[in-house]
Amino acid sequence: IISAESISSCFVLAACILIHEGGHLTALRVRNCSVERIDIEPFGASILCDPLTPYRDELITALAGPVAGLTANLAAVPYFAVVFPLIFALSLPPLLGLPLAPLFAGTSELILRFSQNALERLASLTPAQIGYSTPLFVLAATIFCAAAALRCGAPLRRVPFIAIFSVAVLLYFRAVL
Repeated sequence: IISAESISSCFVLAACILIHEGGHLTALRVRNCSVERIDIEPFGASILCDPLTPYRDELITALAGPVAGLTANLAAVPYFAVVFPLIFALSLPPLLGLPLAPLFAGTSELILRFSQNALERLASLTPAQIGYSTPLFVLAATIFCAAAALRCGAPLRRVPFIAIFSVAVLLYFRAVL
């Protein structure tokens, strides 16, 4: 299904790929390794550089991408690891009928309202709303299947057949389920 949420997910995935590859690139730059080419591919990216001779340099470069992703996740964790448990904890007194329940409920509601406004502002930065339609689904699925077939090494002359067959199977399962 193609919707604003799926498009937003694509942007999030692209941002994750850029952060991950940026970690590798930063490690290469710190190690003074010259980068020959950066290839952006349908399902990721690759960096072509001079061979890294010491094992330690290869290990640092290999770990830099996941560490960059982990660092970005740690920046997002406070929202999920602190705000949601805080809302749960603030919701307990009203649920149990304890004293000062209106104060706790109001605080919880204020946090939820602030979070909702922040998420709506972030959502407004995404492109215009795109609703689901079968032609858009077929187009997106065809492009995805063709890119996947090419990425897996399928010969160029077989890619259209693979993409059309895959989309037909997807449409069949969509109709059946």
